[in-house]
Amino acid sequence: MPIIRPAKYSDISSLMEISKEVIHFMQSMGNVQWDSEYPGKEVFLNDLEEESLFVLASGEQIIGSIVLNSAEPVEYRDVKWLTVHPILVIHRMMIHESFRGIGLSKLLLRFAENHAGMVGISGLRTDTNCHNTPMIALFSSCGFIKSGEINLRNVASKFYCYEKIIV
Repeated sequence: MPIIRPAKYSDISSLMEISKEVIHFMQSMGNVQWDSEYPGKEVFLNDLEEESLFVLASGEQIIGSIVLNSAEPVEYRDVKWLTVHPILVIHRMMIHESFRGIGLSKLLLRFAENHAGMVGISGLRTDTNCHNTPMIALFSSCGFIKSGEINLRNVASKFYCYEKIIV
C-alpha cells in the first residue's frame, strides 16, 4: 500500500519526471494549465523548503504528490467562498501515469482532509483548468463544491475554483 510522507530533496528528480509526463497528458486534452515553465524545479524546491510538499510513495518509488499550504492566488479574492479562514489550499497534485485510475488521487484528497482536520483547519480550497476533466470529475466525486471561475498566469482558459468544508 502506498504511503504519504513529507517530501525530501532526493524526491525532486522523480517529481520533475512525473511533472513532465503530467504536462504531456494535460496538453493532450487541450489543458495548458502546466507547461515547460510551470511548475519548475524551483517551485517544488520552494514547496519542500516550506514543508508543504507531500509525496505518495510505493516502496522507494515516488508515484504522486500534493502541496498543502495557505497560499491563495490573489485572484481567489473575487470568488464567493463558503469556507472561512483558516483554510488550506491544494496545489500541484499529480499521479504517475502508471498509477492512475486506481483511487490514488482520492487517497491524496483524503490525506488533505485529514491533515486539515489535524491542524484545526475547517476548509480546503483549490482550482483547476476548465479543460482538466479528470480533476473536475475527481473534485465532484469527493464532495468539493465549484465556487467560482478565475483567470490565472496568463492562461487563456478559465480556472474553476473548488472548496470543501471539513467537519
